[in-house]
Amino acid sequence: MLNQLFPNPDVLKRLTASSLGSLIQSYAMSHAGKLSPSTMQHRIRAAAHFGYWLDTQHIGINNVDACVLEKFINHFSTCCCPQSRAGEHLHTAIGAREFLMYLGKTGVISPFLPMHEESSARKSLLDKFFQWTQLNRGISRQTGIAQCSHAATVLDSLGDDIGCWTVKDIRQFVLSHFEQYKASYIKAVGSNLRAFLRFLVIEGLCQPELIDAVPKTAHWTLSEIPRHLSPESVDKVIAASTALPRSELRDRAILSLLAGLGLRARDIADLCLSDIDWEQGRIRFVGKGRRETWLPLPQGAGDALLAYLEHERPPSNYNQVFLRSRAPFQPFKGVASVQQIVRLALKNADVEHPRGVTTHLFRHSLARRLLAQNIPLEGIGVVLRHRNLQTTAQYAKIDINLLQTVVQPWPEEKENYPC
Repeated sequence: MLNQLFPNPDVLKRLTASSLGSLIQSYAMSHAGKLSPSTMQHRIRAAAHFGYWLDTQHIGINNVDACVLEKFINHFSTCCCPQSRAGEHLHTAIGAREFLMYLGKTGVISPFLPMHEESSARKSLLDKFFQWTQLNRGISRQTGIAQCSHAATVLDSLGDDIGCWTVKDIRQFVLSHFEQYKASYIKAVGSNLRAFLRFLVIEGLCQPELIDAVPKTAHWTLSEIPRHLSPESVDKVIAASTALPRSELRDRAILSLLAGLGLRARDIADLCLSDIDWEQGRIRFVGKGRRETWLPLPQGAGDALLAYLEHERPPSNYNQVFLRSRAPFQPFKGVASVQQIVRLALKNADVEHPRGVTTHLFRHSLARRLLAQNIPLEGIGVVLRHRNLQTTAQYAKIDINLLQTVVQPWPEEKENYPC
């Protein structure tokens, strides 16, 4: 199992070098097929980091408890462990907790509960917050889980006496926990924390001014140029799905939908059989804010989707369209599986592409292609399901033909030129 997640033998040796190496092996085997590969990689790295730290502190596994975990988390600010990965301390904290819960269930250590689950009052508060996000905020279940995760983190750091929280506490928490992350991630964290604080204000548990205490990430509208692929490169990537025979038809259908409709990874993971109207040739998506939208199903994407359903999709009672290609044949647990399919296709196609961009690369490429066909921005916004035309306006910067019509000629050298 571990050699599939970490094919590099040097990396694998380093991850299992601590006194917990054999337990990490067992942990990986027990979770085989239950989590996405990227999630398991985070969990294993976290367990390896925890094991290395235990050895440096000369703490035996039998002495591990919630206090030891808290000390481990507190050392992040000065961490120089070789297992540490800069900017991923939140994943490390979550992964270490999950690893200790596994050890508790298997009897290696005393039954262990994450700190945020030790208090029934805290669990009740987080459950109530999750229900509030679903009923009042209109966000997806996955986003609600992420918001609860960040809420648990702030409770771990600042304590359960919410009435004593101050503006300084909130600011210090954000700056100390997330300063090494990318700006886009810090922005998402800030949004999640504001949602939690807004909920606490509604419940009368904290002062309204704490909502504005969360530092805002610097962001300049339209400052970045969307990265995209040429139409020829997109076709080459779709054709590269044949390099994976076990899931060739599934991957081709996914790539065709991404390229033809500019979908988000979440749209693919959540797509259900009941969302496809074959008679009308259209397909339904529930996007951000749970907004329902019907889009025409392109011929190529429809043919690829039908081929997958007829010839490759395993028999299943699941309503989700796309299932794992290996047993158990379950729906994707999240967007990571979709992103991994795109990464492999890009690699197999040997197409030059921006680093760190996966599914949204097709979204940007579709917008570029529509612009080249002189489709107005309003129409592109409808296809991409943008709520604000300002979001669509960013694609005007990659329309070279349009920019050439407004560029000013370079002034010729003249004797009387004022400069």
